[in-house]
Amino acid sequence: MHPVTAHLAGSFVPLEVFPITLAGILYWHRAMVLSWDGRPLPLWRQLCFGAGLLTIAVALFSPTGHIADELVIAHPTDDLSNAGALVALGGPALFLGGLMACAARLGQAQSRLRAFALVALLAAAPLVAGLDGLVVAALLAAVLLVLVVAEPRQAPTPRTRNPRQRASSPWPSSD
Repeated sequence: MHPVTAHLAGSFVPLEVFPITLAGILYWHRAMVLSWDGRPLPLWRQLCFGAGLLTIAVALFSPTGHIADELVIAHPTDDLSNAGALVALGGPALFLGGLMACAARLGQAQSRLRAFALVALLAAAPLVAGLDGLVVAALLAAVLLVLVVAEPRQAPTPRTRNPRQRASSPWPSSD
């Protein structure tokens, strides 16, 4: 293979096709059975599943699939680069941002502690770039643990019924 085109050739392993094909066939079969029972799956859900399978296939069989080991896999005691630190801290930060956006969309009160943790995670990314991956993971776990312990739990309050109201029962009353 020519050195210039070596990175443009995709790798195809038939064994990797089997799980994707099996998942697609099983999903299609279940969708058909539900459709025959009168409970069809929404088209958007079927398209999302198909898009997920397509994403997996592109990641496995694309010309850039062979460099995944070089980009993602790192030893836990290796120093993180800026990109590695951003990936390690950006995932939880993205999750916290999504929680806050969802709460804002639902009109719920915003947690200041979540906002502080979000800003702290994003601001810490360039600061922890030279540290070991295990140290960054430990710091991340500590920040998230503090968030979980310190944030007040807001359990949904159950609806209370009027004690004078009778509970609705499917059985006829004996009055």
